[in-house]
Amino acid sequence: MAFWNSIVNPKRKNRFKVDVGALDPLTAKTAVKPVFSVNAHEHNYLNHKFYFPGMPTWEPVEMTFVDLGSGDATNHSAAVLWDYITTSLGYAMPTDASALDLSLNKSGGMGIGDITVTQIDVDGATQDKWTLHNAWIERVAWGDVSYEDDGFVELSITVRYDYAGFSETS
Repeated sequence: MAFWNSIVNPKRKNRFKVDVGALDPLTAKTAVKPVFSVNAHEHNYLNHKFYFPGMPTWEPVEMTFVDLGSGDATNHSAAVLWDYITTSLGYAMPTDASALDLSLNKSGGMGIGDITVTQIDVDGATQDKWTLHNAWIERVAWGDVSYEDDGFVELSITVRYDYAGFSETS
């Protein structure tokens, strides 16, 4: 028995859930929690350099989902993502340049809303929750196939967002 069991209940990497708002039901396999960096402004004064914090930048987040290919064909992960890309993002196959809609913006349906990554304990109670505000998909990788691998097909997305919020409960 580990010494911390009587003191605290440490967070486990494998206890989490992801709510992708407009893109449910997607079954998450991995999710990276938000990362931000602050650029430094350098100021020279005589023989000295001073550094001041600048604006924070929220980095894109990678998430991997299992493609649920069984059951209702319109309800598995690849179909959900494709439907989002072709309807919400307004993507159309470029067969005729005059048919392209060039008036796209995030408020016009491109965003998928807020995404939450919730860390849970052994009983399913929330330990902490990250909310990615005004999220939209920057990149989709549809996975790969191989005769040498009998694992699940995985879909990967890169999500951009304006900012993240954090809340913790004990």
